[in-house]
Amino acid sequence: MQCEKCKIEHSGVYGSGRFCSTKCARGFATSAARKEISRRVAEKLKGRSTRVSHITSVYQMHRKTFQKVMKRFGLGCFRCGWNEASCDLHHLRGRKIDNPHAHSNLTYICPNCHRLYHSKIISTEELKSFEEVVGNQWEEHYFYGILQKHKEHAAFANVVKASG
Repeated sequence: MQCEKCKIEHSGVYGSGRFCSTKCARGFATSAARKEISRRVAEKLKGRSTRVSHITSVYQMHRKTFQKVMKRFGLGCFRCGWNEASCDLHHLRGRKIDNPHAHSNLTYICPNCHRLYHSKIISTEELKSFEEVVGNQWEEHYFYGILQKHKEHAAFANVVKASG
């Protein structure tokens, strides 16, 4: 096999076999090579949608991601305020309705209030909906990291275009 950086023949036992050593592997994507890689990536991405995610409701998020978003908000149970650990996302009017995952049908309640609700000790009227408490502010907390990376990549692409 031939090393992609220094073009020396080698046995191919290092890493994926593309390079003869760590030095060649780490030095490969520098300067001119990095510019060429960036140019090719920019060319492939040209004309693609700038939409960064298909998530339109907090219900569509992975559970751990949802918990991180709620932690960024600093919110606890929408009924009692408890926030010692994660709370549950609960459907106020069940799942057998039109648009069951709409924020007007979701609430965030602690395990204790969740049990009380299903035991009919508290009613739906005592619970606030996700829409009432959070509205669309969740998008800022969810998309923050994605949008930051997207802006950085766009800025980098503009620098590459200007220099090339």
